Amino acid sequence: MTLSDDVRDYWNTRAEGYSLHNCDELDGGTGLVLEHLFRTELGAKPGMRALDAGCGPGIFSIVLARLGCRVTGMDLSPEMLEHAGANAKSRGLDAGTLMNHNCMSYGPGSLELAHKPNEYVPYEDVCRVEKVLSVLAENVLFS
Repeated sequence: MTLSDDVRDYWNTRAEGYSLHNCDELDGGTGLVLEHLFRTELGAKPGMRALDAGCGPGIFSIVLARLGCRVTGMDLSPEMLEHAGANAKSRGLDAGTLMNHNCMSYGPGSLELAHKPNEYVPYEDVCRVEKVLSVLAENVLFS
């Protein structure tokens, strides 16, 4: 079993509780703060192509979708991707594109905005994602 397998399995088992906790924050004041941050610091606006790398239950993806962005959520955990889709739909939003982290097929400059959380993931994955995001997107937020 690889470190990526361990990380995937860890997040698969935590997906439901993590999703519930984060949705409580999203539906409270945190969601408004995040909307302000993405709009003012990253210039998020309707029609922008955005990638949420390591999207988990879709919290940042939902915020970006509320701002009118066309969002792709990417995660190692299939369970998290299921929650991301369900969370978006329950808020009347298009779930956008949800994919496994190994399925990225973007070219240089194909994104205008990207988000990657600083979570505990394998170092080689972090390096790969950071390198890819810096080529793909004009604005990248590492939180």
